[in-house]
Amino acid sequence: MPLLGGSGGLPSLHAHHQQSNYASNLSREDSTAASTTFPTSMGHSDNNNNNDDTLSHTESQFRSDVSVSSVSSSFTAAFVQQHHQPRSTSQIIQIHHGVYKPKKKSNSYISSSSSVTSQRDLLPIPTDPASTIEDLDDIYAIKSMKPYRRNPVLFIIFIISSICTLGFLNLLCRWFPGLQLYLTCLPCRLRSATHMLITAKYTNMKTACKIRDLSLHMMDPETHYMEIQLFRLFEYRKATYIYDEDVGIYRKTEFTLAYPFSHIHREFGKGVDEASRQKRRIFFGRNSIEIDSKNVFALLVDEVLNPFYFFQILCIVVWGMDEYYVYAATIAIMSLASACMGLYETKKNRNRLKNMTKFHCEVVRYVGDKREVINSSDIVPGDVIEIPDGPAPCDIVLLSGQCIVNESMLTGESIPVVKTEIAPASDDVYSYSAHKNHTIFSGTIVLQKRKQRRDKVYGIACRTGYATSKGTLILSILFPKPNRFKFYKDSFKFVGVMFVVAMILFTLSSIQLFRLHVPWHEIILRALDIVTIAVPPSLPIAMTVGTAFAIDRLKKQKVYCISPPRINVSGKIQLMCFDKTGTLTEDGLDLEGIRPGNKQGFDELVQADHLYDILSGGNSAHKLLLQALASCHSLTYVGTSLVGDPLEQKIFEATKYDLMDENEESSAPATVKPPISDMELDGNVDPLEQLMNMEEVAILRRFDFRSSLQRMSVIVKDIRYKHTISFVKGSPEMIQKLCQKKTIPKNFSKTLYKYAHRGFRVLACAYKKMTHVEMRDVNHIQRIDAESDLIFLGLIVMSNKMKSVTPRIISTLNRSMIRSVMVTGDNPYTAISVAKQCGILLPDDVVHLGTWNKGDSENPIQWVNADTGATLDLNSPDVDYEQINLAVVGDVFDVLVQSQNVSLLQLVLNRSNVFARMSPSQKMQLIERYQDQNLSVGMCGDGANDCSALKTAHIGISLSDSEASIAAPFTCTRPDINCVPIVFREGKAALATSFSMFKYIAMYSLVQSVTVIILYSINSNLADWQFLFVDLGLIFPIVWLIGTTKARQSLVKESPEGTLISFRVFFSLIGHFIMAASLLVFVWVDMRFQSWFVPLVPHESNKKNLRCTEATCMFIASSFSTLSIGMAFSISKPFKKNVSSNWLYTLTLIGLFCVVSYLTLFPDPISKYIFKIVDIPATYRVRLWIYCLLHMVAAYLYEKILVIRCLGYPVHKSQFRLGKLRLQYNTV
Repeated sequence: MPLLGGSGGLPSLHAHHQQSNYASNLSREDSTAASTTFPTSMGHSDNNNNNDDTLSHTESQFRSDVSVSSVSSSFTAAFVQQHHQPRSTSQIIQIHHGVYKPKKKSNSYISSSSSVTSQRDLLPIPTDPASTIEDLDDIYAIKSMKPYRRNPVLFIIFIISSICTLGFLNLLCRWFPGLQLYLTCLPCRLRSATHMLITAKYTNMKTACKIRDLSLHMMDPETHYMEIQLFRLFEYRKATYIYDEDVGIYRKTEFTLAYPFSHIHREFGKGVDEASRQKRRIFFGRNSIEIDSKNVFALLVDEVLNPFYFFQILCIVVWGMDEYYVYAATIAIMSLASACMGLYETKKNRNRLKNMTKFHCEVVRYVGDKREVINSSDIVPGDVIEIPDGPAPCDIVLLSGQCIVNESMLTGESIPVVKTEIAPASDDVYSYSAHKNHTIFSGTIVLQKRKQRRDKVYGIACRTGYATSKGTLILSILFPKPNRFKFYKDSFKFVGVMFVVAMILFTLSSIQLFRLHVPWHEIILRALDIVTIAVPPSLPIAMTVGTAFAIDRLKKQKVYCISPPRINVSGKIQLMCFDKTGTLTEDGLDLEGIRPGNKQGFDELVQADHLYDILSGGNSAHKLLLQALASCHSLTYVGTSLVGDPLEQKIFEATKYDLMDENEESSAPATVKPPISDMELDGNVDPLEQLMNMEEVAILRRFDFRSSLQRMSVIVKDIRYKHTISFVKGSPEMIQKLCQKKTIPKNFSKTLYKYAHRGFRVLACAYKKMTHVEMRDVNHIQRIDAESDLIFLGLIVMSNKMKSVTPRIISTLNRSMIRSVMVTGDNPYTAISVAKQCGILLPDDVVHLGTWNKGDSENPIQWVNADTGATLDLNSPDVDYEQINLAVVGDVFDVLVQSQNVSLLQLVLNRSNVFARMSPSQKMQLIERYQDQNLSVGMCGDGANDCSALKTAHIGISLSDSEASIAAPFTCTRPDINCVPIVFREGKAALATSFSMFKYIAMYSLVQSVTVIILYSINSNLADWQFLFVDLGLIFPIVWLIGTTKARQSLVKESPEGTLISFRVFFSLIGHFIMAASLLVFVWVDMRFQSWFVPLVPHESNKKNLRCTEATCMFIASSFSTLSIGMAFSISKPFKKNVSSNWLYTLTLIGLFCVVSYLTLFPDPISKYIFKIVDIPATYRVRLWIYCLLHMVAAYLYEKILVIRCLGYPVHKSQFRLGKLRLQYNTV
């Protein structure tokens, strides 16, 4: 019997493989998405070589005993290894679950099938083993894994070292994951490893995983022998990896349903027996998303042991030992308050996350004919469960019935969607990503259920726990995507540079103090003190101030951000992609009318207001067209409200038909019928008979719309004439391909072009009579059979009005040198027309549309003038590549991506502003291609079909009713693109603020370091309250309030720097440092030449040297320098409003200037006592004040004129250079 699956019997250590013909089914149209999940295979066969301590996914290959299994009486659940290559048939390979079988080299199992076969396939591991796992690429992508085995001797040495270092070694191991493995373990073979060191691909984060040995004991009821199965496994990021000794690798556990629908119904519909369920609990865990709960003390320890706080603690200890008690106590209190605030936020976020994930309910599970009520946490993959009302407990493939589901949490789309069952007789191979219309995702809300063939609505659990869609959301929060913005990396590099500078200053100060015969303990304290000054631990936090205020301002404008680092990234966007419908144009479409057609041509346009009256009184083709419009949709009732696609609602309302679908408890098919009020009753005929003869249509089966197919269809039964008919609705181009050529109107292309060119959206309808099809046979009809050899009916013409703000916003982006690109699934001519209306293209632009000639291998792509139909030869020397405008459809884009002609693809990316007939995956690929050109790319869409593109872009803006969804980093609740320049303005302002913060904190550290180093020359230093005044009185208000200056009202074409390592940044820093250091040195020298000056005779004790003329003058000069630099870096143009508009910050700067001037010119006795200021002649105080004032003016003018005005800010152009593109473009 199968190890995992079946409805009865206990598994044995042996089983057999049975080969199936399912792989051949993958050559169908849906094969490329047959399985979007596969186990990450990691490891190295122990038989290959002895260098298996480093295991790289990109280099290793593996062998495995594999087969695609079919079981007649019970099903076999499987792990799937999908080796996916673009545009090639996917291979679905089943690897049975009992992967660890000690001392066994056979992959055979006892099966209920009589046929036994086996095979071996050699599969290379993909470069990115997680690339086909939807939304988990960055989470599970692994760079390398190394096996280690614990060494007892090293472990004992580690414990002794930890005790000797008072736990500091443990602290280092906490900060550097993997260090403890290096110290306590030795590299070893994979099979003997006790630990695994995994390095994440994108973040290089190391994780040490402990390998566990588990045993499963099962009693065979017939032989009464105890069977013991052993498993070696480890957990990495909530996923389980199990060791397969046969091939010497670890496999990520994945449950798949990549089988034909008919097979799923037949073999998986029976449920899971207890023996299989026990194994699956080991492999997949409980169906719960549990966040580790920590008490307040544990969280506080985590917060305090953070490197930032630990460095602060060391600083406080140094200051305390140096008798800076007031300063040390103040910083300690502030650090404790900051830690408590951080603890509060951490606890609040954890509780919020826990509340989001904590969900359990009772569900009904079926095993064969047995019905049992269980807790949702006990669900395992493969369980057949009844669909509960409310939140879905796991990801479920619907086997029977229909559900209305709210998926706003996942997509941001507020319109409920219809989920339908997988057809029992269909040969379509299930795909988690392609068949979302059959899948209820965890965390989405089931609003309504409708029975169909059975007396219950049920499905099969396909993913549980963290593997579900909801679990993926939580994983993305627990393991966020790496921030690839260079600015953040540079900031941490700068901290490292400052640490090197601190070490240099440490050495210099030690030498200087040694020459002054300062005691060694004093030298060490002084040197450590300079390190605490030179290394600014507050730099990473200070640089987030602008982001925090920007998020708050965005929230006030109904824009919500769930990824704060993306705020700064939005300030660097060079190219913005827009969806069309619902984004640039109104979400709702207005039905202009219907154009019935036949082989002779099209009839006149039937206006929407007269649709029913004209079509119902027309010929049979007109009546069929009316029935098609009334029945070919996915509309349904939730309570008394008709829900579904707004476009379909508009069309259905125009037919005046009634949808009879109110009884959700009924399993009878939905019907549509014409309005009774419009019927003319014949007085000679019984009214009841006439009602029975109404042209009522029963909807027997629906094939939902799929973007890859560009169509949907329904199979209906004409109640009056007992005919079974298939109605198909979709894009005109696709319907044209599916129809009999003799039924296509002669002027089809011309009519379609006319409407599309005027900006109308056009759909087409067709039908097919299903002869000799009984009602009981409907569920066995294949989709391809229902949608082929069609008879054309007509066109649906709809107008899509432009949103009033769209042209103005596109114009704003154009003036700001941000290129706008339309990426839509609509007709290319419609897209070009809308692009010209909104400003993406100029009204007089000549656009050449790329068309694909399948039969022409030499010139597969032709460029046709969208207005005249004339062709363009890109090889012609007369073509000016800087002036042409191209447009591309999805098929042509696929050809370009697959081709080796990089130049042509680059030209298309550069000169195409319209991409039409693009599927969601093609939209995502387009954005990736632009990113490959080192462009910062944004995407704005409605959050439904654009989810992948929104997540792939550097910033994604979802137009959604909900305040926040996982569809995109930004969500705007206002349904227009007015939010786009708002996000860009705030992004530029926040990024400019971050640069100001960086330069200010860096300069503050340098200035104070120079001040202290100068004073160390006489064994003096700044006093306790002097440090406090500079840090808290000057630095803190400037850092806090500089981010409150609002963004500029207009979007400018300039952009802040994207990296800290640039000439402009260094020019600014070096110039200010030279001026500040010159002021300090000049004051130091000038003071010594004064007749009244009496130099300090250094005492051995530093504390007795604090009250002196040198320290007073240095304190005043450094305070003014700190204030002057703060004022210089407050220059807000061109990205923010004038600093004078920020009255609080302006008053603060004026107040601080007055305070420092007061301490300089008119110090009172109390101030002298607190700040240890000595008496200086009044004339020199004025002289010193003038020096500082001159420095303030020089610093301001230097930043404003030389840095900002002369060097300016970069203006990024989103165009590529086209100088070397004149190649043979016809070679695709």
